[in-house]
Amino acid sequence: MSALLILLAFADVSVAAPRIGSGDEVARVHIQSGWVGLGTPGTIVIEIVRTTRGFSDGTRAIDAALVEALRQRLRARPVATLPAALTTHYQSHWTDDYPEVEVTVTLRSRRVVRATTRDQHDYMLPWIVDGKTTFDMELSSIVAALLPHDAINRARLEGASLRSRSSRP
Repeated sequence: MSALLILLAFADVSVAAPRIGSGDEVARVHIQSGWVGLGTPGTIVIEIVRTTRGFSDGTRAIDAALVEALRQRLRARPVATLPAALTTHYQSHWTDDYPEVEVTVTLRSRRVVRATTRDQHDYMLPWIVDGKTTFDMELSSIVAALLPHDAINRARLEGASLRSRSSRP
């Protein structure tokens, strides 16, 4: 009995944090961004895939850190409320403007995470991520950074309209 107590006293009984396995790594990111309203409607589809050299959308290399940041934001606890700085801006509404962004991330484990937004305002909040609502501005910024510079809704996701208003004298 005393030998067992001595053995337990020196045993490592710590619990290791779970490791992220290779099945949790991103294999593919599909982004569809569209707009309809008064004017010419448009849609862009971006397919980002993991290659032996990193990530690519077929025309440009995509920073792996940005793809990892997207995965982390999609796994993060939802942001429950609209940031206070945006409250007044989000009280306005208008017609003839229907943006939409859908993001589908496929992990190596074949698990799929979906995020959608259809809001008119800068940052296009809220997002619906696997059925949960989040007001995560960082998620909007990451999705914007994954899109080409001239992509539909990129400026809106970045909050460009609010930034230009706040920089005016």
